[in-house]
Amino acid sequence: MKARFIALATLLASTSFSEESVTPVVVPLFQAPANSEEAFNTEALAQFVALVQQQDWPTARMLADEIITEAEGLPRFDLYYGILLMQERAFDQAIFPLERVLFTNPSQHRARLELGRAYYFLGNFERAKVELNQVLAINPPTNVKTRVETLLAAIESAQSSRDISNVVGVSLLAGWDNNANGGSSLDEALDSNLLGLTELSNDSEPLSSGFGQWSINYALIKPTSQTGSQRLLFDYTNRLYTEPELPSTHTFTLGGLITSEQDKLRSSLPITIQLALAKDSLAQLTFDANYQLELLAWGPLWAGVKIGTQPSISVNDSSSTSVKDMAALVLNASERGRDHTFLSQYLQTSIAGEEDGHIEWRAMANQYQLNWPLKPALSLTSQFEHQWRIYKDEDLFFTVDEESTKLKTRQDHILSLNSQVNWQASPWLTSQTRLSFEWLRSNINAYERNRFAISQAISVQF
Repeated sequence: MKARFIALATLLASTSFSEESVTPVVVPLFQAPANSEEAFNTEALAQFVALVQQQDWPTARMLADEIITEAEGLPRFDLYYGILLMQERAFDQAIFPLERVLFTNPSQHRARLELGRAYYFLGNFERAKVELNQVLAINPPTNVKTRVETLLAAIESAQSSRDISNVVGVSLLAGWDNNANGGSSLDEALDSNLLGLTELSNDSEPLSSGFGQWSINYALIKPTSQTGSQRLLFDYTNRLYTEPELPSTHTFTLGGLITSEQDKLRSSLPITIQLALAKDSLAQLTFDANYQLELLAWGPLWAGVKIGTQPSISVNDSSSTSVKDMAALVLNASERGRDHTFLSQYLQTSIAGEEDGHIEWRAMANQYQLNWPLKPALSLTSQFEHQWRIYKDEDLFFTVDEESTKLKTRQDHILSLNSQVNWQASPWLTSQTRLSFEWLRSNINAYERNRFAISQAISVQF
């Protein structure tokens, strides 16, 4: 870390000495500039302070660059310049002006609070606690006290998370799904077709059902830095339906996650292997891997890319072997504790060993996700997505002549909404209320469907 002070500590020799004692003169760690606030352009300084208070960060930065040579060392400028540097995540640079403020004015606790935050983000937790506890000692206003206590709790959590941890969890879930098999939900007759069929088979009609589910999971977490970690995850889930025609499912998942975050660069690499089993209908092994890399673009905005692949291998003849690929642009921003994520994705799925235009498709998808902490123990996660899928071939099953063939290249529009409310009743007990809705409209009406599901889960963590 850069040196925060330039220590001159030079002993000046006197031309004459007293016989009784010699008192050397010590130059302080830094001196106030020769100019004073009165001698400086107070109008420019006041404008800079106002810009910071208004959170007009780009304009404040331009003005700071203009006046820093003359204004640096003035406590009022140093305080707000430190706040500006904190907003720009230049935490190491913010320390010097903030400490300079406290050297001349130790009771300036706004500077002390920002200094504590700077040390926290730099990983110097012990020094951060010293500064933050001094702010608490003056009994600050409630909002400041809450902010400091939140930071101290985060420090405690970060320090304890440096050790390898083992976490075991159990979840119980109950819910209802109005289209548990993903069947077609037509409200009109089928288009005419070459075979003259106008009825859906029983297998393709929607089935509503209640369901119950229980899961057990295990996580091994190894921190690699203050913000990075490696995780090994295992999960077994069993879902049972009240509708007799729907088979129970068993899912075994083994996963790993590597994360890293620096001041202006962060990445994540999740990898999972999943085996899904259902009686007499499904046995499939799926491998899923994606890599996401983001750069701090401007202010709180992160921008990056995400790529991934998901091959699924059929273990029996009842399902097909396929590959799903994706590439996306990612934007992420956090404000007032809320985290916003937007993805614009290219998706495609293909069937290995054959060309089936009824199944293979390419798509553009836009997704928005919001993570919103409503209260200290309550949070909301919502995700909205639109997909536009175009299938590879004409669906000849639903064509009559050449003119209708042109209209029967299948295109689907899928809107989906998923929301979850989490209530952290205690460190070991979490309640999750989930709601999902999917609406599919196709130019071939046999593929249209609606799906609504709601569930309530309780998770216990050891």
